[in-house]
This record gives sequence, structure tokens and C-alpha cells, in this order.
Amino acid sequence: MKTNLLLFQFLFLLSSTISVNSFAQESISPPLTVSAGTPIIKQISSYPPKANFTNFDTEEGLALGTITCGFMDKKGNLWWGTDGGGVSHYDGKKFTNFTTEQGLAHNSIYSITEDRNGNIWLGTLGGGVSHYDGKTFTTFTTEQGLVHDRIFRIIEDKAGNIWMGTDRGGVSRYDGSSFANFTTEHGLANNRVFSIMEDSKGNIWLGTLGGGVSQYDGKNFTNFTTDQGLVSNVITSITEDENGNLWFGSLGDGASRYNGSSFSSFTTEQGLADNSIYSITKDKSGDIWFGTDEGGVSRYNMKSSKLPCQSNTCNHNLQLRQELEKHNQELRKSFTTFTNDQGLAHSSVWSITEDNSGSIWFGTYGGGVSRYDGESFVSYNTEHGLFENSVFSITEDRKGNLWFGTSGGGVTRYDGENLATFTTAQGLPNDRVYCIIEDKSGNMWFGSNGGGVTRYDGESFTIFTTAQGLAHDVINTISNDSKGNIWLGTAGGGVSRYDGKSFTNFTTEAGLAHNSVWNITEDESGDIWFGTAGGGISRYDGHSFTNFNTQHGLADNFINNITKDVKGNLWIGTSGGGLSVLKQETINELSTENTTTLEKIKSGDKIFHNITKADGLADLVVYDMIETPEGNMVFGTNLGYSILIGGAKNLDKEKMEWEYYNNKTGYPIKDLNTNAMCIIKTGFPYKKSTENVGIIWGGCGDDKLIRFDPKAVKRNANPLPVFIQKVKINENNIDWYNLEANTHDSTTLSQQEVITHGQLLSAEVRDSLRTKYADIQFEGIDKNFFLPENLILPSRHNSIGFDFAGIETAKNFMVRYQYILEGYDKDWSPVTSRTSATFGNMYEGDYIFKLRARSPEGIWSTPVSYAFTVLPPWWRTWWMYLIYGTSAIGLIGLIVWWNGRRLRKRAKELQKEVRKATKEIQKKNRNLESANNEITEQKKVVEEKHKEITDSIHYAKRIQDSILPSEETLSKDLKDGFLLYLPKDVVAGDFYWMEQYHGKVFFAAADCTGHGVPGALVSMVCSNALSKTLLEENITETGKLLDRTRELVIERFAKSGGEVEDGMDISLCALDMKTMILQWSGANNPLWVMRNGNLLKHKADRMPIGKYPAPRPFSTHNFQLEKNDIIYVFSDGYPDQFGGPNGKKFMFKQLDKLLISIYTRKMNEQKEILQKSFEDWKGDLEQVDDVCIIGVKVG
Repeated sequence: MKTNLLLFQFLFLLSSTISVNSFAQESISPPLTVSAGTPIIKQISSYPPKANFTNFDTEEGLALGTITCGFMDKKGNLWWGTDGGGVSHYDGKKFTNFTTEQGLAHNSIYSITEDRNGNIWLGTLGGGVSHYDGKTFTTFTTEQGLVHDRIFRIIEDKAGNIWMGTDRGGVSRYDGSSFANFTTEHGLANNRVFSIMEDSKGNIWLGTLGGGVSQYDGKNFTNFTTDQGLVSNVITSITEDENGNLWFGSLGDGASRYNGSSFSSFTTEQGLADNSIYSITKDKSGDIWFGTDEGGVSRYNMKSSKLPCQSNTCNHNLQLRQELEKHNQELRKSFTTFTNDQGLAHSSVWSITEDNSGSIWFGTYGGGVSRYDGESFVSYNTEHGLFENSVFSITEDRKGNLWFGTSGGGVTRYDGENLATFTTAQGLPNDRVYCIIEDKSGNMWFGSNGGGVTRYDGESFTIFTTAQGLAHDVINTISNDSKGNIWLGTAGGGVSRYDGKSFTNFTTEAGLAHNSVWNITEDESGDIWFGTAGGGISRYDGHSFTNFNTQHGLADNFINNITKDVKGNLWIGTSGGGLSVLKQETINELSTENTTTLEKIKSGDKIFHNITKADGLADLVVYDMIETPEGNMVFGTNLGYSILIGGAKNLDKEKMEWEYYNNKTGYPIKDLNTNAMCIIKTGFPYKKSTENVGIIWGGCGDDKLIRFDPKAVKRNANPLPVFIQKVKINENNIDWYNLEANTHDSTTLSQQEVITHGQLLSAEVRDSLRTKYADIQFEGIDKNFFLPENLILPSRHNSIGFDFAGIETAKNFMVRYQYILEGYDKDWSPVTSRTSATFGNMYEGDYIFKLRARSPEGIWSTPVSYAFTVLPPWWRTWWMYLIYGTSAIGLIGLIVWWNGRRLRKRAKELQKEVRKATKEIQKKNRNLESANNEITEQKKVVEEKHKEITDSIHYAKRIQDSILPSEETLSKDLKDGFLLYLPKDVVAGDFYWMEQYHGKVFFAAADCTGHGVPGALVSMVCSNALSKTLLEENITETGKLLDRTRELVIERFAKSGGEVEDGMDISLCALDMKTMILQWSGANNPLWVMRNGNLLKHKADRMPIGKYPAPRPFSTHNFQLEKNDIIYVFSDGYPDQFGGPNGKKFMFKQLDKLLISIYTRKMNEQKEILQKSFEDWKGDLEQVDDVCIIGVKVG
């Protein structure tokens, strides 16, 4: 009875609930059981996986691929010295290169450092040392006291001295005013100093090429060579670890660690990649990195307590040699090596630098720069031990083993060390395994492509197919329920339920929405949910099916995945519609037959919460999803992973917080396979800790297996340093040093000119720029940020722009900005990725530009600010207002005096005339009375005619208004937009047109021949033709719509006889608000689209709607818009208006700049600004034409 009642209710509510008439099928034959053969075993440690490297070379802007040194300055910028290409500066977004053309002493740079004042020092191989203060290069050579011009290494010590190791001259120390030089005569071990380091105690260590190492304590040198245990006398690099031990890299003999009393050596025998070492660095976690000549990079795990066992104690006999080898085997586990095979750009690594985010940068000699983002992502394929590249399913069993189902390689079990693969050779019925689960008894179930389902108990395979009652032999998904049943979704056969004895099958005949089922999930109430391939989702309560699709608010009917989170919410991934979420409270109401929920469905209310790209989801195709222990939801999409921070807790927030991991954001993941994600909950069997818990494994569409550890993602907990880099005037770069040329030397001026303009300017161009900007005032240039101080702009230069950057070298693409110009803006700008801002048409006053940056971790920086002043035009200065007032008072006095004198004189004359006229008046009075009666009659006739004409014009206006869309229609259909409509006369030749048709908004701004009554009549003909073509003839393609409209207009005018040349210019749009696809065609009138401050202009066909020689079909253009794009269509009335100080046209160029300056404002504010600017420009002049502008913001 209850089932029948539910059936009646849901049929009535348009939700297709159907009673299930299913039956258990008797097995036609018993299942086949075969012994499992011995799996194919591979040790994964023998196949090092692909690491997460991002490489940069000359194609990305690097000066040269031969990198000799690297350095990160205090602002977070990275500097790379090259062997012949000068130095490259990288701020996370772009490379800026400096060579001898910009003032660098030499183009071969072997060392870089920064002093406490923020100056950059560069050691060159032959040109001495270059000192760069941000604006000018200063060179130091032997002429200034440097001991030698070939510089290998530069550092600054704690006292602020600059130490410079040279090729054959020993070492120089510069205290800011003079050089002190040290050679072998002073106790230095060798005059070829290749490396320098200051330890935590203040000692200076110098590695030499042939003399070992020298320690300088401020007074004396102490030397260490192979005689004291140093691995080699040719030392190329030095660093200190967190325990105070010193590490020395040699050229050919490995590395030494010195604990203050003895040396320990590390070579390839202990796990080092190569014995020739160019660089050693300690990272933030304490590990030691070695850059080698040919072996790539080695990382030494400092948590290892093992030390090398030296040959003099361990190599005396066979037993000790065996113990030595065993000891070295254990030690080798402390080393991890990265080469070209793991993604490193080149195996010759000369420099290692760690940035603020914890990413490690490797400067290679021949391959450019490689950035290593840690072990957050590791890739595996057949080269790393997998049997097949394409992984379709992943499951973790209760022991912590991972099982991978592949496309042609069978199934593989991974225990953290070894890969064991089962194929048809070991007894599987099919090598394409689509899905895997573990049942309550610990058996593994494998769903295959054509081989049915296989149960594996650890020793044998039991195979079930249609012969045993299975609905279909292609299995898309398998799931357990709380009662111990196994549910199997098939490709065309519906669903099978296996209770341990027999199969029960459900198809569309039983009420299932579709017979292809991709996912099965049980909710908190014990109901089973099925995601289908085209039918939406089905809910089975044990008695009947209830189906939900897009009519009930589901994002799409093709379902890839359904996942239940810890709160019981169901997350539904679709193939094109994004995500749908069914909240736990709604599920409970459905389960308990809640009347309110049923009424919602009846009334057409949506019960799903949908998430699309507009909400932050990277892509609308969601293949799989998991929930992390922290409550975040991870979605596998066509664009890698999208992570919703906080999961369901943040569904109702206006701005969801997301993280993205894909190729575009610098991670090696393109997309995911359907239902091919797994999060570790147990950990590998051989691991005694939970360090693997929370790691996500995914099968990727580009044929690889990805291991993603969210905890290993490099994160910077500090706010980003943010800087205003440039101040532009009228969108032009300004060489501020050139504008105050009298205060700078010629070298500074030349270098700044090249940096600003890319070349030295001719004297004529230089002088013209000085003249052009001569009236700009400022009081010097800030020595830290090189911006003009106390800037004062004249009114003719009242357009200012700023270039800025938040320094983030690893994930710069995830940095976001907000800015506000106080005195100009009311609120902070929307969050943007743009690194520039422009403000135009500023009135006189004081302004403050404020800027802040949000790091990839979501931390906002403290705002930085820049203040400036804009002066009024001369006609609005205080002294002009004083002149205006004085002149007005004087003029009024003169008028009063002159008028009084005139009145007195006139009074006398009138007295005479009155007496004379009185007589004549009396005589003519009788005649006037007669004439007056006649005039009165004529006046009445004229007034009646005028009233008729006026009434006719106003009636024509009412007719025209009736065909124009109402304000309510505009607000409803255009959502976020504005209409600026200013007819020249009572009625207009310009008109706006809009219709809602087939899910699209059609709108246009049109300009018909003439204005006033003639123009209005033409506009009615044209508007009617547009509506008829769309609504009656169902022509929706914009180009064809204009073609047909032209035919109708010509036909209409042809009926009047004679040659009628009237017609219209138009810009016609058809906008799909959901997909944000815009279709457009234009007849003489263009389309402008504003995108992030850039105005994209699209030209129209150069012919009108009307008679035209050799007419052509109108073009149709399709555009994929982005969120916050703004569409502008308009007639020519606005730019053609005369006005301004010189009575000239406003022009399209000025309209362009005005729209760019206001695009961040709300749409109603844009309308107000446009109308005010128009009125200000027109002033007292007559309006020359009708004005029509439509603006629409999408997303």
C-alpha cells in the first residue's frame, strides 16, 4: 500500500517513480573458478617516477640556457647568471635581461649576491664586478683595487663586507670604500678561489681549485687538504647544515662533511649521483642538495643517521668489505637522484636556489632553469614499472594495498614496494578492468570490458557472466551496500544485484532511468543511487525507483560519479554540466516522504545546488571526486584537480575558495579518467606510520598514474611582497630620470633610457619627450622603488597607469590583486589577475593609489600606496575664478550704470513721443480695433494647426515607445546592463530592439536614416522587420536575420513608389547567458567587448540595411565570452557630438578611453558617467544626432 501511494505521488509530481517487478534469476550454469597464476612482480624502486619539474629556457625569456649561478633577492625575485648572455631577473611573471648594453661589466656572470642595502653584486668572468642599485650599473675592476677581474664567487658577510673570490688573484674584501686583498702570501691555500661561505660562527671558508679549503677567522688562515681528510683539494662549493656541519663539494672526488674535528666522504658508492659537484645547498627542511656535472641532482635526507664508513677502517678484509657494502646500501637510501629521466632540464647543474614557497630551482649548463615543486605530484607509467599506462580504476583494500585496473594490462596490486600484475595469463577473463571493489569478506571484485565480473579470494578467480545471470558482461561500476549486496552497473544491461547466491537485475522496464550505469552509491538512509549515461540519476529505496534529471535542477543528465561526503551530502559529477549537490536534509526529506519537498518538486522548484565554472570549478566535465580528511572536496575534471576548500561548508558562501592543479597551473596533470581516483585511508602494508594517509592516486587521460600528496604542496605562509613597478602617463612608459636630467650623470641617463625604451634615443626624440612632459612636476625619484616622488600632473596629462607585481616565483598565475584609487573609486576593484591599472579623465585633486596582492595560499598583503596630485585646467584654477568674479562684478556695475543712463534719456524722448502719439492713437484706434479682430481669428487658426502637429508628433512618440522594449524588460532579460538613449528630438531615428527567443537574448542598437519624425518612421519599419524575421520566420542566425530584414525593408519602401534610399545601420547580438556564447552581425555599426580592461573591437560589414550596390550576405561571428566581459553596441550619435573646449567631435577614440577608464564600475554607474560626460562635452551646443548605447555584462 505504501509503495502504491508513493508511486501515485511521484507520478503526479512529474518524478518518474516506478514499482519494481524484478526477479532473481537462477544461474544457468555455475561460475567458473580458476587458480590464480603467479603475478608478474616488479620492484617500483627500480623505476624512479617522473618528478614535478617545470623548465624555463630562452623560449620563456631566459637570456641564455647556460646557467652558471642563481640567487634570490630580499624581494623574492630570482636572478640567473649566464655564461655569455648576461643576467636574467625573474619576478614570477616575466624575465628581464641585462647585458653590457644596459651597463653590465661583462656578459659571463659566475656569482650573484645582494648587500644589506638591496644592491645586487655580480661577479663576471673578465669584467670585474658589477654593482646594480636598481637604476645604474657601477663597475669595479683592478683599476679600483680589485685583485683580479675574473670573479668566481661573491658573498656579503655579517659585517656588511663584500668578499670576492677570483680566478688567480686570491680574494678581495670590499668594505664600501676600499679593497683589502688576500693571497697565498697572507696564508690563503690557493689563489684560485671558486667558493666562499660564512659559517654560523662568523668564519669565512674559501674553497680553492688545488689548495683545498681555507678558514679565515678574521685574523689568520687555517688550511685543510686531503692530508686532513678532505675528499679533494679542488673544492667548488660549500654550505653549512642545520647541525653546524660544513659540506664541501669537489670536482671529481665527491663531497666531504666536516663536523669540526673530522671529515666524512660521500661519493657515488654511497649514493651520490656524480663525483663532480658544482653546487651544494641546504633547503628549509634541512636536506642537502648536490648539483653535479653530469649526474643531475642528488638530495641527501638529513634525517638519516648513517655516516660513510671510511676505507681505512672497513676495507681490511673480506668480511669488513661486505659490511662496508651493506652499510653503503643503507646509506644510498638517504640519497634521491633527479636527472633528465625525472624531468630535470639538463644533468649538468651549476646552481641550486630555494624560493620563498619552498620550490627548488636548478640552474643547468645547457638546459636553462628547472623548478622542482617537491613530491606533491609524482607520475608513473610503464617506464616506472606499470604494466599498462591507462589506469581506469583504483581501490585501496583493508590491508593498505592499492589495486589498479588498467586498459589492457589487467589488474595490478601495489604494496608500496612491489607491483604484482594479474592478466589473462594469470586467469583473468579480460585485461580491460573498469572497476574494482573489496567486499566485506576481503575478496576483490574486478569488473571488465566483456568478461563480466571476477571475484579474487587471494588464491583463485571466480568469474560471473550473463551465463550466471549477470545483466551484461561489460561492467562500468561495482559497489557494496550496507547489507552485503554487490551492485554492478553495466553498459546497456541496467543494474545487477548479487546477494551472494544469485543475481537480481533492474532495467528501465523496472523503473531505472537508463540502462547504462556509471556509478552506484548508498546514502545514509540505505537507499541506493545510480548515475546513468543520459537519464540522470535514479534512487532505489528497496521497493521502487525515483528518477531525477535536469527538470528537477540536475546539472546534466549524463552522470560520471556520485560521492557521499561525511555529512551525508551527495555530490554528483556530470559530463558537461559541472557539479550538482543534493544536501543531506533534502535526502532525508525524500526518504521520509516530506510533503514540503514533494510540493517543491511538484511546483518545479530545483532541489539541487549546482556548481559551474562561474562558481570557480575549472571545467564542467567532472569524472570523479573524493573528500579529504580535512573536509575538502577534490574533483577530477578535464582540467586536472579542482579542490573546493571546506567542501559542503562553503556551498552557501558568495565566493567559494578553490585550488587548481593542472598543466596550466604548473602541475603535471591534464585530466582524469572516469571513476579513477582513490584517497589513501590505511597506508601501505610495510609502512608502520600513517604518512601515506590522505594521498590521492588518479588515473589520467594522458596515459599515466598520478600520485598527489596535498600535504607536500609547497606553500608560503607569508604575505607576498608587492610592488608598484611603473607609473605611466597617458599609457606611455616614462623615463623619469630623463625628466630630471640635470641631477643625474650621463651613464645613469643612458642606462635608464635603454631600460625604459629598449634602446638609446636620438637627441631629437629625447628632447621632444622632455618638452612633451616638461610641465609634470615631481621631487626626485624614490631610491628603493624608483618612482617619482610627490608627483603633480597637469590637467592635460590626467590619465595615469600603474604596473605592479606580487613577487611569487612558483605559482605567479595564482596571484590575485585588488586596487583602489582614493578620490576616484568608491570601492576596491574586483579581484583580478591583471598586473596593471589605468585611470583616465581625472578631475583636479589629490589621489592615493592603493594595491594589495593575494598569495596562492589566500593570504592578503598589507596594501602599498602611491600618492599624486592632478592640477585643474587653467580655466578652473583659483586665479581664474578670481578673475571671473572680479569681471562679473565690474560688468554688472557697468551694465547698471549704462542702463540707468539709457533709461533717463529714453524717458525724456518718450514724453515728447507720447504727446504726439496720443493724437495719432486716438485717430487710428478705430482702425486697430478692426485689425485686432482679424488677427485674433488668424491666431486661433495657427494655434489649432500647431496643436494638431504637436499632438501628431507626441502620438508618433507613443507609437515609437510602444515598439521599444520597456525598462522592466531590459532589466529582466539583460540582467546586468544599461541603456543610454538620448533622442535629438521628441521622436528618434535611433532605436534599440530586444527579444527573448529560444533561450537567447537578441538585442541591437540601430541608427535609421534621418532623425525626428522621418527617422522615427523608418525606425518603425526596420524594427518591425527585425521582429517579423525572428519571431515569425524563425531565423535566429544573426547574419541571415539581417539579410532577411534587408529584404523586408527594401520591399516595404518599394511599395511607396520611386527610389527610396532610406535604411539603417545596426549592431545585432544574440547572447546565450548560460554558455556565454555571443553571436553577432553588424551593418556599419561595430561591436566592442571589454575584457579585463582590454577593449576588443570587431568591425561590421560596410553596408547598410537598405538599398546598396552589389550587396553581400551579412557575416555571422561567434565568440566565447568570459566571466565579467562587457558587451557594448551603439550608434554614431555619441562620438559625432560636437563640443569640448574647441567645439570638435567627441570621436570614437575618446569613447574608447572613457569606457576603459570606467569598466570596473557598476553598469548603472557607467551609464551615469557616460551621460554626464556627454552633457559636459556638448555644453551649450545643440545635440547633433540621436544617441543610443547598450552595455551588457555577462557572467
